[in-house]
Amino acid sequence: MKILSFNLYGINRQTVTRSQPERPVDGTSAHRGPLLRNLLEGEDIDIAGFQEMQPHWRNWIRENLSDIYESVSAEFGDHSDANTMIYRKDRFIARDIGSFYLVPGAPGIPAKSPESHFARVCLWVVLKELATEKYFLFLATHLDTVESVKSEQARVITDNINALREAIKTKYRIDDCQLVLVGDMNSQPDSEQYAILTSALRDSRLASQGKTMDGLTSTSPGFWYCENEDSIRKNGHIIDYVFVTERVAVKNYTMIHAATNLCPYGAYISDHNAVIAEIELPQNKI
Repeated sequence: MKILSFNLYGINRQTVTRSQPERPVDGTSAHRGPLLRNLLEGEDIDIAGFQEMQPHWRNWIRENLSDIYESVSAEFGDHSDANTMIYRKDRFIARDIGSFYLVPGAPGIPAKSPESHFARVCLWVVLKELATEKYFLFLATHLDTVESVKSEQARVITDNINALREAIKTKYRIDDCQLVLVGDMNSQPDSEQYAILTSALRDSRLASQGKTMDGLTSTSPGFWYCENEDSIRKNGHIIDYVFVTERVAVKNYTMIHAATNLCPYGAYISDHNAVIAEIELPQNKI
């Protein structure tokens, strides 16, 4: 199955590129939405986790992707943003859905650290693959931009992973429950937050058995005009990830340059690039 993580740029207005010379960008979801569909279809995406999903984006997905995908969202609580995931209705069924806030104790009601901008949340969904009857846990989140709270938020996620997996194993009487976590972590690979997350999970970019992206190509942020592929931004600013548990096989890992005019599915779909992991799950034993 192919897993996408994509921060979709929540602002719904015209903007400009950050590179020189500045170029106009139609940042509305009415314009970018069809380009997103081109990407989903062109890359044959099975499951996607999105960030910065303001109401205009959530409405667009419900109105334009419901023929293929089911959507689930968890709002921040004190802000219009949400973490949203979509999954192919012909391949999966959601058996459980929930969320927790990224503060110690992981409450199910809006809560945040005093330093946080928003009450950041993690969406989780138990999915069953219809063809194989494999169960697995999919999570989507978006860490804060405030440095002092990101490590705390990462620890809340890792502290909750094992409890969620054990609860799912018991409820569905399976011997194992693998996990996929996607999101904009606002944290680079040399950060404490990344170290916390990779103490419990594997970075698909590094775990890929096939093709992958290098550690210099940036995932965000900003719309960038590029004369050619040689001028694509490469300063190692990687903050968007697909993490997996130990028994998930990562076949390939790719990045779509969606934040540039070189995107094959239409220029400037978002101010982030899209990252995609092609994975294979082990069989559950009942």
